Amino acid sequence: MIKSIVILGGGTSGWMAACYLNRVLRSPQGEAPIAITVVESEDIGIIGVGEATVPSIRNILQTLGIPEWQFLHETDATFKHGILFRDWLESPGVPTRYGEFFHMFENPPAIEGFSLATHWTSLCDRGATPRRFADAVSLQSTLCHEMKAPRSYDSAPYEAPVPYAYHLDAVRFGQFLRKIAVERGVRHIVDTVGQVKRDADGAITALVTQAHGEIGGDFFIDCSGFNAVLLGGALEEPFQDWGEYLLCDRAVACQLPYADAQGPLRPYTTASAKEAGWLWEIDLFTRRGNGYVYSSRHTSAERAEEVLRQHLGPLAEQASTRQLRMQIGHRRNMWSKNCLALGLAAGFLEPLESTGIYLLEVALSLFTDHIATGPASPYLAQRFNRKMGLIYEELRDFIQLHYITSNRDDTEFWRDYTNNVKVSDALAYRLDLWTFKLPSLTDLDEKNSLFGASSYTYILAGMDRMPAMGNHLSPYISPEASARALQAMEGFQQRAIAVAPDHREYIQKQRAVAR
Repeated sequence: MIKSIVILGGGTSGWMAACYLNRVLRSPQGEAPIAITVVESEDIGIIGVGEATVPSIRNILQTLGIPEWQFLHETDATFKHGILFRDWLESPGVPTRYGEFFHMFENPPAIEGFSLATHWTSLCDRGATPRRFADAVSLQSTLCHEMKAPRSYDSAPYEAPVPYAYHLDAVRFGQFLRKIAVERGVRHIVDTVGQVKRDADGAITALVTQAHGEIGGDFFIDCSGFNAVLLGGALEEPFQDWGEYLLCDRAVACQLPYADAQGPLRPYTTASAKEAGWLWEIDLFTRRGNGYVYSSRHTSAERAEEVLRQHLGPLAEQASTRQLRMQIGHRRNMWSKNCLALGLAAGFLEPLESTGIYLLEVALSLFTDHIATGPASPYLAQRFNRKMGLIYEELRDFIQLHYITSNRDDTEFWRDYTNNVKVSDALAYRLDLWTFKLPSLTDLDEKNSLFGASSYTYILAGMDRMPAMGNHLSPYISPEASARALQAMEGFQQRAIAVAPDHREYIQKQRAVAR
Protein backbone atom coordinates (compact mmCIF):
# COMPACT_ATOMS: atom_id res chain seq x y z
CA MET A 1 0.00 0.00 0.00
CA ILE A 2 1.22 3.49 -0.88
CA LYS A 3 1.43 5.49 2.34
CA SER A 4 3.05 8.72 1.11
CA ILE A 5 2.96 10.71 -2.12
CA VAL A 6 5.31 13.58 -2.96
CA ILE A 7 4.24 16.01 -5.69
CA LEU A 8 6.93 18.13 -7.33
CA GLY A 9 5.42 21.38 -8.56
CA GLY A 10 2.31 23.38 -7.74
CA GLY A 11 0.11 25.27 -10.16
CA THR A 12 -3.17 23.80 -11.36
CA SER A 13 -1.66 20.35 -11.97
CA GLY A 14 0.12 19.92 -8.63
CA TRP A 15 -2.62 21.31 -6.46
CA MET A 16 -5.47 19.59 -8.29
CA ALA A 17 -3.60 16.32 -7.86
CA ALA A 18 -3.13 17.03 -4.16
CA CYS A 19 -6.80 17.91 -3.63
CA TYR A 20 -8.07 14.97 -5.66
CA LEU A 21 -5.87 12.29 -4.11
CA ASN A 22 -6.48 13.68 -0.62
CA ARG A 23 -10.20 13.44 -1.29
CA VAL A 24 -10.37 10.09 -3.11
CA LEU A 25 -7.70 7.93 -1.45
CA ARG A 26 -9.25 7.82 1.99
CA SER A 27 -10.10 5.06 4.43
CA PRO A 28 -13.73 4.04 5.03
CA GLN A 29 -13.59 5.90 8.37
CA GLY A 30 -12.77 9.16 6.59
CA GLU A 31 -9.16 9.59 7.63
CA ALA A 32 -6.55 10.35 5.00
CA PRO A 33 -4.24 7.31 5.13
CA ILE A 34 -1.86 8.70 2.49
CA ALA A 35 0.41 11.56 3.49
CA ILE A 36 0.64 14.05 0.60
CA THR A 37 3.41 16.63 0.28
CA VAL A 38 3.68 19.31 -2.40
CA VAL A 39 7.13 20.76 -3.03
CA GLU A 40 7.21 23.87 -5.18
CA SER A 41 9.85 26.48 -5.81
CA GLU A 42 9.42 30.22 -5.68
CA ASP A 43 11.85 30.37 -8.59
CA ILE A 44 9.41 28.66 -10.98
CA GLY A 45 6.42 30.71 -12.13
CA ILE A 46 3.01 29.41 -13.09
CA ILE A 47 2.42 29.59 -16.84
CA GLY A 48 -1.31 30.17 -16.44
CA VAL A 49 -2.24 30.31 -20.14
CA GLY A 50 -5.06 27.78 -20.22
CA GLU A 51 -8.13 29.73 -19.20
CA ALA A 52 -10.84 27.66 -20.91
CA THR A 53 -12.23 24.26 -19.96
CA VAL A 54 -14.63 21.54 -21.10
CA PRO A 55 -17.75 20.34 -19.22
CA SER A 56 -15.97 17.48 -17.43
CA ILE A 57 -14.39 19.99 -15.05
CA ARG A 58 -17.71 20.19 -13.22
CA ASN A 59 -17.36 16.53 -12.23
CA ILE A 60 -13.99 16.98 -10.56
CA LEU A 61 -15.10 20.17 -8.80
CA GLN A 62 -18.03 18.24 -7.37
CA THR A 63 -15.73 15.38 -6.36
CA LEU A 64 -13.55 17.89 -4.52
CA GLY A 65 -16.59 19.24 -2.67
CA ILE A 66 -16.11 22.82 -3.90
CA PRO A 67 -19.27 24.99 -3.95
CA GLU A 68 -19.83 26.36 -7.45
CA TRP A 69 -20.46 29.91 -6.27
CA GLN A 70 -17.14 29.88 -4.42
CA PHE A 71 -15.30 28.55 -7.46
CA LEU A 72 -16.79 31.28 -9.67
CA HIS A 73 -15.73 34.00 -7.24
CA GLU A 74 -12.23 32.72 -6.42
CA THR A 75 -11.17 32.11 -10.04
CA ASP A 76 -12.83 35.11 -11.75
CA ALA A 77 -14.76 32.52 -13.75
CA THR A 78 -17.47 32.87 -16.36
CA PHE A 79 -19.50 30.29 -18.27
CA LYS A 80 -18.62 28.67 -21.58
CA HIS A 81 -21.10 27.13 -24.05
CA GLY A 82 -18.49 26.30 -26.66
CA ILE A 83 -16.12 27.93 -29.16
CA LEU A 84 -16.74 30.41 -31.98
CA PHE A 85 -14.34 29.83 -34.88
CA ARG A 86 -13.64 32.74 -37.22
CA ASP A 87 -11.85 32.80 -40.60
CA TRP A 88 -10.87 29.13 -40.55
CA LEU A 89 -12.39 28.00 -43.86
CA GLU A 90 -11.24 30.50 -46.48
CA SER A 91 -8.35 32.89 -47.00
CA PRO A 92 -9.01 36.57 -46.16
CA GLY A 93 -11.03 38.25 -48.90
CA VAL A 94 -12.56 35.03 -50.28
CA PRO A 95 -16.38 35.24 -50.10
CA THR A 96 -17.94 32.50 -47.99
CA ARG A 97 -21.07 31.94 -45.97
CA TYR A 98 -18.94 30.00 -43.49
CA GLY A 99 -16.92 32.93 -42.15
CA GLU A 100 -17.64 31.79 -38.61
CA PHE A 101 -19.19 28.80 -36.90
CA PHE A 102 -19.77 27.40 -33.42
CA HIS A 103 -18.58 24.16 -31.85
CA MET A 104 -21.13 23.71 -29.09
CA PHE A 105 -21.05 21.29 -26.16
CA GLU A 106 -24.65 20.29 -26.84
CA ASN A 107 -25.55 17.22 -28.88
CA PRO A 108 -28.24 18.00 -31.49
CA PRO A 109 -31.42 16.34 -30.24
CA ALA A 110 -33.53 13.80 -32.15
CA ILE A 111 -36.86 15.14 -33.43
CA GLU A 112 -39.23 13.40 -35.87
CA GLY A 113 -37.20 10.21 -35.50
CA PHE A 114 -33.77 11.56 -36.54
CA SER A 115 -31.04 13.80 -35.19
CA LEU A 116 -31.36 17.44 -36.19
CA ALA A 117 -27.95 17.04 -37.84
CA THR A 118 -29.50 14.45 -40.15
CA HIS A 119 -32.51 16.69 -40.86
CA TRP A 120 -30.23 19.66 -41.63
CA THR A 121 -28.07 17.74 -44.10
CA SER A 122 -31.13 16.15 -45.66
CA LEU A 123 -32.54 19.58 -46.48
CA CYS A 124 -29.17 20.72 -47.82
CA ASP A 125 -29.08 17.67 -50.10
CA ARG A 126 -32.40 18.79 -51.54
CA GLY A 127 -31.09 22.27 -52.33
CA ALA A 128 -32.55 24.09 -49.33
CA THR A 129 -30.45 26.63 -47.46
CA PRO A 130 -31.30 26.31 -43.77
CA ARG A 131 -29.59 28.44 -41.15
CA ARG A 132 -25.96 27.77 -40.29
CA PHE A 133 -25.57 24.35 -38.76
CA ALA A 134 -25.10 25.21 -35.07
CA ASP A 135 -27.76 27.91 -35.23
CA ALA A 136 -30.23 25.41 -36.66
CA VAL A 137 -29.59 22.39 -34.42
CA SER A 138 -28.69 23.68 -30.94
CA LEU A 139 -30.04 25.78 -28.13
CA GLN A 140 -26.58 26.90 -27.10
CA SER A 141 -25.77 28.86 -30.25
CA THR A 142 -28.83 31.01 -29.56
CA LEU A 143 -27.78 31.48 -25.93
CA CYS A 144 -24.36 32.57 -27.20
CA HIS A 145 -25.77 35.11 -29.63
CA GLU A 146 -27.93 36.55 -26.86
CA MET A 147 -25.12 36.49 -24.23
CA LYS A 148 -27.13 34.21 -21.92
CA ALA A 149 -25.96 31.99 -19.07
CA PRO A 150 -26.49 28.20 -19.30
CA ARG A 151 -28.02 28.02 -15.81
CA SER A 152 -31.23 29.42 -14.40
CA TYR A 153 -31.37 30.99 -10.94
CA ASP A 154 -33.04 27.89 -9.51
CA SER A 155 -30.64 25.36 -11.08
CA ALA A 156 -28.94 22.99 -8.66
CA PRO A 157 -25.16 23.46 -8.33
CA TYR A 158 -23.24 22.22 -11.38
CA GLU A 159 -26.48 21.42 -13.23
CA ALA A 160 -28.19 23.13 -16.16
CA PRO A 161 -30.49 22.33 -19.10
CA VAL A 162 -27.42 22.34 -21.38
CA PRO A 163 -23.82 21.17 -20.86
CA TYR A 164 -21.41 23.95 -19.94
CA ALA A 165 -17.85 24.64 -18.85
CA TYR A 166 -15.97 27.70 -17.60
CA HIS A 167 -13.45 30.35 -18.48
CA LEU A 168 -11.15 30.88 -15.51
CA ASP A 169 -7.98 32.57 -14.33
CA ALA A 170 -5.54 29.64 -14.23
CA VAL A 171 -3.19 31.31 -11.74
CA ARG A 172 -6.02 32.07 -9.34
CA PHE A 173 -7.39 28.55 -9.82
CA GLY A 174 -4.05 27.07 -8.75
CA GLN A 175 -3.93 29.36 -5.71
CA PHE A 176 -7.50 28.43 -4.81
CA LEU A 177 -6.72 24.71 -4.99
CA ARG A 178 -3.60 25.24 -2.90
CA LYS A 179 -5.64 26.91 -0.17
CA ILE A 180 -8.12 24.01 -0.14
CA ALA A 181 -5.41 21.35 -0.12
CA VAL A 182 -3.49 22.90 2.77
CA GLU A 183 -6.69 23.33 4.78
CA ARG A 184 -7.38 19.62 4.28
CA GLY A 185 -4.00 18.51 5.56
CA VAL A 186 -1.68 18.49 2.55
CA ARG A 187 1.86 19.45 3.52
CA HIS A 188 3.26 22.41 1.56
CA ILE A 189 7.00 22.96 1.20
CA VAL A 190 8.47 25.93 -0.66
CA ASP A 191 11.97 24.91 -1.64
CA THR A 192 14.20 24.11 -4.60
CA VAL A 193 15.02 20.52 -5.51
CA GLY A 194 18.69 20.02 -6.31
CA GLN A 195 18.90 16.24 -6.55
CA VAL A 196 16.66 13.20 -7.08
CA LYS A 197 17.66 10.01 -5.23
CA ARG A 198 16.91 6.55 -6.67
CA ASP A 199 17.31 2.99 -5.47
CA ALA A 200 19.11 0.11 -7.20
CA ASP A 201 16.05 -0.64 -9.34
CA GLY A 202 15.81 2.96 -10.54
CA ALA A 203 12.75 3.93 -8.49
CA ILE A 204 12.76 7.36 -6.87
CA THR A 205 13.30 7.36 -3.11
CA ALA A 206 13.63 11.04 -2.20
CA LEU A 207 13.90 14.62 -3.40
CA VAL A 208 16.87 16.51 -1.96
CA THR A 209 15.98 20.15 -1.32
CA GLN A 210 18.14 23.12 -0.45
CA ALA A 211 16.53 24.01 2.89
CA HIS A 212 14.50 20.97 3.96
CA GLY A 213 16.93 18.20 3.13
CA GLU A 214 15.60 14.88 1.88
CA ILE A 215 11.85 14.48 1.33
CA GLY A 216 11.08 10.81 0.91
CA GLY A 217 7.95 9.08 -0.31
CA ASP A 218 6.52 5.84 -1.68
CA PHE A 219 5.24 7.47 -4.87
CA PHE A 220 6.17 10.66 -6.72
CA ILE A 221 4.12 12.86 -9.04
CA ASP A 222 5.92 15.11 -11.51
CA CYS A 223 4.13 18.43 -12.01
CA SER A 224 7.30 20.37 -12.81
CA GLY A 225 6.11 21.64 -16.19
CA PHE A 226 7.81 21.09 -19.54
CA ASN A 227 11.12 20.37 -17.74
CA ALA A 228 9.66 17.11 -16.37
CA VAL A 229 12.39 17.02 -13.72
CA LEU A 230 11.42 13.57 -12.41
CA LEU A 231 10.02 11.64 -15.37
CA GLY A 232 12.07 13.23 -18.14
CA GLY A 233 15.15 14.08 -16.08
CA ALA A 234 15.75 11.49 -13.38
CA LEU A 235 13.97 8.60 -15.13
CA GLU A 236 14.94 9.71 -18.64
CA GLU A 237 11.56 8.92 -20.14
CA PRO A 238 11.73 10.05 -23.81
CA PHE A 239 9.40 12.67 -25.28
CA GLN A 240 7.33 11.91 -28.37
CA ASP A 241 7.37 15.11 -30.42
CA TRP A 242 4.28 15.70 -32.54
CA GLY A 243 5.56 18.71 -34.46
CA GLU A 244 4.96 16.85 -37.72
CA TYR A 245 1.22 16.68 -36.89
CA LEU A 246 0.61 20.05 -35.20
CA LEU A 247 2.71 23.02 -36.32
CA CYS A 248 1.98 25.59 -33.59
CA ASP A 249 4.68 25.60 -30.89
CA ARG A 250 4.64 29.13 -29.46
CA ALA A 251 2.15 31.56 -27.94
CA VAL A 252 2.13 35.23 -27.01
CA ALA A 253 -0.42 36.15 -24.33
CA CYS A 254 -1.94 39.45 -23.26
CA GLN A 255 -4.45 40.47 -20.58
CA LEU A 256 -6.72 43.46 -21.13
CA PRO A 257 -9.28 45.36 -19.06
CA TYR A 258 -12.79 45.85 -20.37
CA ALA A 259 -13.53 49.08 -22.20
CA ASP A 260 -16.97 48.86 -20.55
CA ALA A 261 -16.90 47.14 -17.17
CA GLN A 262 -20.66 46.50 -17.39
CA GLY A 263 -20.70 45.38 -21.02
CA PRO A 264 -21.81 41.94 -22.23
CA LEU A 265 -19.78 38.88 -21.22
CA ARG A 266 -19.33 36.45 -24.10
CA PRO A 267 -20.25 32.94 -22.88
CA TYR A 268 -17.96 31.32 -25.43
CA THR A 269 -14.30 31.26 -26.44
CA THR A 270 -13.39 32.93 -29.73
CA ALA A 271 -10.69 31.32 -31.90
CA SER A 272 -9.75 33.44 -34.93
CA ALA A 273 -7.48 31.92 -37.59
CA LYS A 274 -4.46 34.04 -38.49
CA GLU A 275 -1.55 33.89 -40.92
CA ALA A 276 0.56 31.48 -38.83
CA GLY A 277 -1.85 30.09 -36.24
CA TRP A 278 -4.89 31.29 -34.35
CA LEU A 279 -5.84 33.87 -31.73
CA TRP A 280 -7.96 33.25 -28.63
CA GLU A 281 -10.24 35.70 -26.81
CA ILE A 282 -11.76 34.77 -23.45
CA ASP A 283 -14.02 36.90 -21.27
CA LEU A 284 -13.38 36.51 -17.55
CA PHE A 285 -15.49 38.51 -15.12
CA THR A 286 -12.98 41.33 -14.49
CA ARG A 287 -10.73 41.14 -17.57
CA ARG A 288 -10.17 39.60 -20.98
CA GLY A 289 -7.61 36.90 -21.69
CA ASN A 290 -6.09 36.94 -25.17
CA GLY A 291 -3.28 35.23 -26.99
CA TYR A 292 -1.88 34.17 -30.34
CA VAL A 293 -0.86 30.53 -30.77
CA TYR A 294 1.58 30.33 -33.69
CA SER A 295 4.25 28.32 -35.46
CA SER A 296 7.82 29.50 -34.95
CA ARG A 297 8.66 27.86 -38.28
CA HIS A 298 6.36 30.27 -40.08
CA THR A 299 6.62 33.59 -38.23
CA SER A 300 8.74 35.47 -35.70
CA ALA A 301 7.92 36.38 -32.12
CA GLU A 302 7.92 40.06 -33.12
CA ARG A 303 5.46 39.50 -35.97
CA ALA A 304 3.25 37.35 -33.74
CA GLU A 305 3.02 40.14 -31.17
CA GLU A 306 2.21 42.60 -33.94
CA VAL A 307 -0.64 40.40 -35.20
CA LEU A 308 -2.01 40.08 -31.66
CA ARG A 309 -1.97 43.83 -31.01
CA GLN A 310 -3.52 44.63 -34.39
CA HIS A 311 -6.37 42.22 -33.72
CA LEU A 312 -7.08 43.54 -30.23
CA GLY A 313 -7.04 47.21 -31.20
CA PRO A 314 -6.19 50.38 -29.22
CA LEU A 315 -6.59 48.78 -25.78
CA ALA A 316 -3.62 46.52 -26.54
CA GLU A 317 -1.20 49.22 -27.67
CA GLN A 318 0.47 49.62 -24.28
CA ALA A 319 -0.41 46.24 -22.77
CA SER A 320 2.40 43.93 -21.71
CA THR A 321 2.74 40.56 -23.43
CA ARG A 322 4.35 37.26 -22.53
CA GLN A 323 5.99 34.85 -24.97
CA LEU A 324 5.61 31.14 -24.24
CA ARG A 325 7.20 28.02 -25.70
CA MET A 326 5.15 24.84 -26.10
CA GLN A 327 6.32 21.24 -26.43
CA ILE A 328 3.66 19.46 -28.49
CA GLY A 329 3.43 15.74 -27.77
CA HIS A 330 3.79 13.59 -24.67
CA ARG A 331 6.22 11.41 -22.72
CA ARG A 332 6.30 7.93 -24.19
CA ASN A 333 5.23 6.60 -20.78
CA MET A 334 3.55 8.99 -18.39
CA TRP A 335 3.82 6.50 -15.53
CA SER A 336 7.23 4.92 -15.02
CA LYS A 337 8.29 2.94 -11.94
CA ASN A 338 6.97 4.89 -8.93
CA CYS A 339 6.54 8.19 -10.77
CA LEU A 340 3.52 9.67 -12.58
CA ALA A 341 3.72 12.84 -14.67
CA LEU A 342 0.75 15.21 -14.88
CA GLY A 343 0.06 18.42 -16.75
CA LEU A 344 2.86 19.85 -18.86
CA ALA A 345 5.32 17.30 -17.48
CA ALA A 346 3.24 14.54 -19.11
CA GLY A 347 2.48 16.25 -22.40
CA PHE A 348 0.76 19.13 -24.11
CA LEU A 349 -1.51 19.83 -27.06
CA GLU A 350 -2.15 23.32 -28.33
CA PRO A 351 -5.17 24.75 -26.45
CA LEU A 352 -7.50 25.05 -29.47
CA GLU A 353 -10.16 22.84 -27.87
CA SER A 354 -9.32 23.58 -24.21
CA THR A 355 -8.04 20.08 -23.41
CA GLY A 356 -5.28 20.92 -20.88
CA ILE A 357 -7.22 20.58 -17.63
CA TYR A 358 -9.24 17.71 -19.09
CA LEU A 359 -6.07 15.67 -19.61
CA LEU A 360 -5.20 16.30 -15.98
CA GLU A 361 -8.67 15.18 -14.85
CA VAL A 362 -8.66 11.95 -16.86
CA ALA A 363 -5.10 11.08 -15.81
CA LEU A 364 -6.01 11.42 -12.12
CA SER A 365 -9.13 9.30 -12.60
CA LEU A 366 -7.21 6.60 -14.47
CA PHE A 367 -4.41 6.66 -11.90
CA THR A 368 -6.72 6.03 -8.97
CA ASP A 369 -8.37 3.26 -11.01
CA HIS A 370 -4.97 1.58 -11.53
CA ILE A 371 -3.07 2.41 -8.35
CA ALA A 372 -1.44 -0.66 -6.81
CA THR A 373 1.80 -1.94 -5.33
CA GLY A 374 3.62 -5.24 -5.70
CA PRO A 375 3.48 -7.48 -8.79
CA ALA A 376 0.39 -5.79 -10.24
CA SER A 377 1.93 -2.33 -10.38
CA PRO A 378 3.96 -2.63 -13.63
CA TYR A 379 1.03 -4.24 -15.45
CA LEU A 380 -1.41 -1.55 -14.34
CA ALA A 381 1.08 1.22 -15.16
CA GLN A 382 1.46 -0.24 -18.65
CA ARG A 383 -2.31 -0.23 -19.14
CA PHE A 384 -2.52 3.35 -17.85
CA ASN A 385 0.11 4.44 -20.37
CA ARG A 386 -1.67 2.71 -23.24
CA LYS A 387 -5.00 4.32 -22.36
CA MET A 388 -3.50 7.79 -21.94
CA GLY A 389 -1.58 7.42 -25.21
CA LEU A 390 -4.81 6.66 -27.07
CA ILE A 391 -6.53 9.65 -25.49
CA TYR A 392 -3.69 11.97 -26.51
CA GLU A 393 -3.75 10.59 -30.06
CA GLU A 394 -7.49 11.11 -30.46
CA LEU A 395 -7.29 14.68 -29.14
CA ARG A 396 -4.35 15.37 -31.44
CA ASP A 397 -6.34 14.16 -34.43
CA PHE A 398 -9.40 16.20 -33.46
CA ILE A 399 -7.31 19.37 -33.20
CA GLN A 400 -5.60 18.66 -36.52
CA LEU A 401 -9.01 18.21 -38.14
CA HIS A 402 -9.59 21.97 -37.84
CA TYR A 403 -6.53 22.70 -39.96
CA ILE A 404 -6.52 20.05 -42.65
CA THR A 405 -10.17 20.66 -43.61
CA SER A 406 -9.47 24.34 -44.25
CA ASN A 407 -9.33 25.80 -47.76
CA ARG A 408 -6.91 28.54 -46.70
CA ASP A 409 -3.77 28.83 -48.82
CA ASP A 410 -2.80 32.46 -48.22
CA THR A 411 0.38 31.70 -46.24
CA GLU A 412 3.03 29.00 -46.07
CA PHE A 413 1.57 27.91 -42.71
CA TRP A 414 -1.78 26.98 -44.23
CA ARG A 415 -0.18 25.46 -47.34
CA ASP A 416 1.96 23.25 -45.12
CA TYR A 417 -1.16 21.98 -43.35
CA THR A 418 -2.63 21.12 -46.73
CA ASN A 419 0.44 19.46 -48.20
CA ASN A 420 3.13 18.60 -45.66
CA VAL A 421 1.84 17.57 -42.23
CA LYS A 422 1.58 13.98 -41.14
CA VAL A 423 -2.00 12.70 -40.75
CA SER A 424 -2.72 9.57 -38.73
CA ASP A 425 -4.23 6.57 -40.50
CA ALA A 426 -7.22 6.76 -38.14
CA LEU A 427 -8.06 10.37 -39.04
CA ALA A 428 -7.47 9.81 -42.77
CA TYR A 429 -9.82 6.82 -42.69
CA ARG A 430 -12.53 8.74 -40.86
CA LEU A 431 -12.34 11.68 -43.27
CA ASP A 432 -12.78 9.24 -46.16
CA LEU A 433 -15.67 7.57 -44.34
CA TRP A 434 -17.36 10.91 -43.73
CA THR A 435 -17.58 11.65 -47.43
CA PHE A 436 -20.33 9.01 -47.44
CA LYS A 437 -22.06 9.53 -44.08
CA LEU A 438 -22.38 11.80 -41.08
CA PRO A 439 -20.10 11.06 -38.10
CA SER A 440 -21.69 8.63 -35.67
CA LEU A 441 -20.75 6.98 -32.40
CA THR A 442 -19.77 3.75 -34.16
CA ASP A 443 -17.08 5.66 -36.11
CA LEU A 444 -15.16 6.42 -32.91
CA ASP A 445 -13.21 3.55 -31.41
CA GLU A 446 -12.65 4.73 -27.85
CA LYS A 447 -15.60 4.81 -25.47
CA ASN A 448 -13.84 7.35 -23.23
CA SER A 449 -13.58 9.86 -26.07
CA LEU A 450 -13.96 13.48 -24.99
CA PHE A 451 -15.24 14.60 -28.38
CA GLY A 452 -18.13 12.55 -29.69
CA ALA A 453 -19.70 12.36 -33.12
CA SER A 454 -21.51 15.67 -32.62
CA SER A 455 -18.24 17.52 -32.05
CA TYR A 456 -16.83 16.21 -35.31
CA THR A 457 -20.06 17.17 -37.06
CA TYR A 458 -19.94 20.76 -35.77
CA ILE A 459 -16.41 21.15 -37.17
CA LEU A 460 -17.11 19.45 -40.50
CA ALA A 461 -20.29 21.47 -41.01
CA GLY A 462 -18.49 24.70 -40.17
CA MET A 463 -15.70 23.82 -42.61
CA ASP A 464 -18.20 22.95 -45.36
CA ARG A 465 -17.09 19.32 -45.30
CA MET A 466 -20.37 17.50 -44.85
CA PRO A 467 -20.77 14.23 -46.81
CA ALA A 468 -19.80 14.92 -50.43
CA MET A 469 -21.95 11.98 -51.53
CA GLY A 470 -24.92 13.35 -49.64
CA ASN A 471 -26.63 12.15 -46.49
CA HIS A 472 -27.26 8.43 -46.96
CA LEU A 473 -30.48 8.74 -44.94
CA SER A 474 -32.00 11.55 -47.02
CA PRO A 475 -34.10 9.22 -49.21
CA TYR A 476 -35.82 7.92 -46.11
CA ILE A 477 -36.80 11.30 -44.63
CA SER A 478 -39.47 13.56 -46.04
CA PRO A 479 -38.43 17.21 -46.44
CA GLU A 480 -41.61 18.19 -44.62
CA ALA A 481 -40.52 16.20 -41.55
CA SER A 482 -37.08 17.83 -41.61
CA ALA A 483 -38.59 21.29 -41.91
CA ARG A 484 -40.92 20.59 -38.96
CA ALA A 485 -38.00 19.34 -36.87
CA LEU A 486 -35.91 22.46 -37.46
CA GLN A 487 -38.94 24.65 -36.87
CA ALA A 488 -39.51 22.90 -33.54
CA MET A 489 -35.93 23.76 -32.53
CA GLU A 490 -36.63 27.41 -33.35
CA GLY A 491 -39.48 27.29 -30.87
CA PHE A 492 -37.24 25.76 -28.19
CA GLN A 493 -34.66 28.48 -28.84
CA GLN A 494 -37.15 31.29 -28.38
CA ARG A 495 -38.39 29.82 -25.11
CA ALA A 496 -34.81 29.40 -23.89
CA ILE A 497 -34.01 33.05 -24.61
CA ALA A 498 -37.09 34.12 -22.67
CA VAL A 499 -36.08 32.34 -19.46
CA ALA A 500 -32.26 32.27 -19.51
CA PRO A 501 -30.59 35.00 -17.41
CA ASP A 502 -28.09 37.47 -18.80
CA HIS A 503 -24.57 36.08 -18.44
CA ARG A 504 -22.98 39.05 -16.65
CA GLU A 505 -25.98 39.55 -14.40
CA TYR A 506 -25.96 35.89 -13.36
CA ILE A 507 -22.24 35.91 -12.51
CA GLN A 508 -22.63 39.15 -10.56
CA LYS A 509 -25.34 37.62 -8.40
CA GLN A 510 -23.27 34.46 -7.80
CA ARG A 511 -20.27 36.55 -6.75
CA ALA A 512 -22.50 38.48 -4.35
CA VAL A 513 -23.30 35.18 -2.62
CA ALA A 514 -19.56 34.61 -2.12
CA ARG A 515 -19.24 37.85 -0.19
